[in-house]
Amino acid sequence: MTALAENSMKSHKTGDRVSYPVATGVHIYKGAAVCFNASGYLAPAANTTGFVFAGVALEECDNTLGANGALYCEVHIKNVSYPMATTGAAITDIGKLAWIVDDATISITKTAYGVCMGRIAEVKSATNVWVCLNATFKMPAISELSDVTITAAANGEVLKHNGTVWVDAADAT
Repeated sequence: MTALAENSMKSHKTGDRVSYPVATGVHIYKGAAVCFNASGYLAPAANTTGFVFAGVALEECDNTLGANGALYCEVHIKNVSYPMATTGAAITDIGKLAWIVDDATISITKTAYGVCMGRIAEVKSATNVWVCLNATFKMPAISELSDVTITAAANGEVLKHNGTVWVDAADAT
């Protein structure tokens, strides 16, 4: 390699934007929440088994006729908030987890497949919240899960399902 003798713009990434390969047969709209599907390709966000939140699309990508990975879509992944539709939001929901319903809607209560988008940063109205993205965030604490009830955790106990929710109980083994 030769040392520079003139100005040179280097490629760089800021860490909050990444381009991911898009799944076949999908159309991603700019501003849509997106997920990795079970095969690892980007698709519009949905409360679907095997989906993992990836970020918010910064561009439109129409791969309805292309193969898996034929297109790449630039995505915001963290350190930014986006407005999302919801129902029943209240000021007390700030800081709570935001669960994916579809590519434009979140739920304040955990959805069937638990695809988490981030945390509610601001409540504008009962139907409009801002969600702080963190596609690389840690899993929620047990106390934040809606289907776990801890009454008096003690040494040697385990989580067991009682038919409705997970509860702390003595280990029978």
